[in-house]
Amino acid sequence: MIYDDYIALQKLLDCNKPRAGVKYALEESFFIRIHHIHEINFAQILLDLKSFDAKLITSTLQQKIDQLHRILACWKLNINTLKLLEFLDKEAFLGFRPSLMGISGMQSSQYLLWVELFYKTADRYNHQAINHPGILSIFQSIHASHNDWLVAHEEVILHFIQNDHGTGDTEGLRYMHEQRNHYDTLWNEILTGLNKVI
Repeated sequence: MIYDDYIALQKLLDCNKPRAGVKYALEESFFIRIHHIHEINFAQILLDLKSFDAKLITSTLQQKIDQLHRILACWKLNINTLKLLEFLDKEAFLGFRPSLMGISGMQSSQYLLWVELFYKTADRYNHQAINHPGILSIFQSIHASHNDWLVAHEEVILHFIQNDHGTGDTEGLRYMHEQRNHYDTLWNEILTGLNKVI
């Protein structure tokens, strides 16, 4: 076996299929790749969060902290990856944007599952196994990184489409503000349940 076969490199590269034609192919390919990186990171985040929950009782404190740090690192990588979009040609983006046909990265099934698992899994936050300042602090940092990722989306929207409707036919910036407020509310409810100040 060679490296390329081990990671199924060609299959991975073949997933990049620009739809808007030759004129915009390079920039659209760059745009798609950034979203592929996001989805690969989301897959790892979901695996680690599910593993964290499954091993809540049996894992050591250090194992819990290490796993949460990896989730946090993946979120930070997604933030930095999103910032690559500042190097996407604006005219080309507006040219291939119609080929998105109303879809948006905010519709990602993995991202939506993340929201469910992180913010709406009450059993995790009610469990004594996470009752440690180090663990709670990393959870707070993960929520903050999610918020920073949404802010980075707002910056992208402001740069490319200003107050125009988003590609998912949302109200662009207003929609992102609403999302951030919604997740802050969910997180504050979690903190209230914990009855702790992080």
